[in-house]
Amino acid sequence: GPYILADPTLPAPPVASIDSTYCEGDVLADMTATGTGGTFTWYDDSGLTNSVGTGGTLTPPNTAAGTTTYFVIETANGCAGTSSSVTIIIDETPTSSGAGIDQTICDTTDLATLGGNTPAVGTGVWIVVSGSGTLVDDTDGGTDVSGLTIGTNEYMWTISNGSCASSS
Repeated sequence: GPYILADPTLPAPPVASIDSTYCEGDVLADMTATGTGGTFTWYDDSGLTNSVGTGGTLTPPNTAAGTTTYFVIETANGCAGTSSSVTIIIDETPTSSGAGIDQTICDTTDLATLGGNTPAVGTGVWIVVSGSGTLVDDTDGGTDVSGLTIGTNEYMWTISNGSCASSS
């Protein structure tokens, strides 16, 4: 009988979900892949050696803070195509802010030192809520503020990190 050698066309890279950013503790949306009707295999390494799931949808298995790139390939007619990638970024929850204690300063003093905490995670910024004042470094929790007016001068210390809710 005849010997038949088939040379099927490799599937194109799958169309994969867009990259996404979450905050630690958020529910992660499923990643999706579509293609030409083959089967999909998901990996968490660019060498495509560590399979983390199969199918057109996959819930990201890594929920820890950090960045993970997932790769998906489609296999059709016994041939695996090239991969597409989806990057998932999970931001750490920022440190809870603490603005320090209220201060009473005599009107002969034109300078105060604020007492905001130093964030272990995220970055902080001071804003003037009411009154006046010039912050020497609005990103330093213990910055000095000058140009105080008589009366109440109120400042807010907010710590934020990426897509996570800020703490004020």
